[in-house]
Amino acid sequence: MKGRTLLCAGLLLCAACGSTPPPAAGPGGAPPLAGTSTRGGRFDLGELAGGPALLLFVRGSYCPLCQARLQALAAYAGAYEDAGVRVVAVTLDAPATAQATAHELRLPFPLVSVDPATFQRWGLRPAGEPRPRPGDFVLDATGRVRYARVGADAADRPSDVALLGVLDSLRAAGALPPR
Repeated sequence: MKGRTLLCAGLLLCAACGSTPPPAAGPGGAPPLAGTSTRGGRFDLGELAGGPALLLFVRGSYCPLCQARLQALAAYAGAYEDAGVRVVAVTLDAPATAQATAHELRLPFPLVSVDPATFQRWGLRPAGEPRPRPGDFVLDATGRVRYARVGADAADRPSDVALLGVLDSLRAAGALPPR
């Protein structure tokens, strides 16, 4: 019964916030995600195991709306930390470009460069679309996607206040551990 309750709560949460269903899960509960981190070296989704995480997908440094979103996320980094949530931003930029962006914007979280196939696996690059869509995903401690939202364009994103509310709702539904 508890599983059904969590599923219903998650579906209601997704319906209420306009999110999309989670992407097809891989062995760890979420699609594979590996790339090069601005924190040095390779990044693998398994590094986030053990606690909730927010993955924010952006097109790249060429997108002014994406840069503004990264700056806003950086401004709320302390609130996410207080909520016990690790933040990782994901981009299609080459590692050197991502490193320059992270430095220029003084991002307090890693920016991970991935290949276009990663955006496809996460449902952010539908076939035939010229540009990827933005995405926001909350993962639980086991790597399972608990919240997924794919925007229609670079401007279609939830605010950090809304995402922090999603985290509170997921905790209240028992999908995330208490703080």
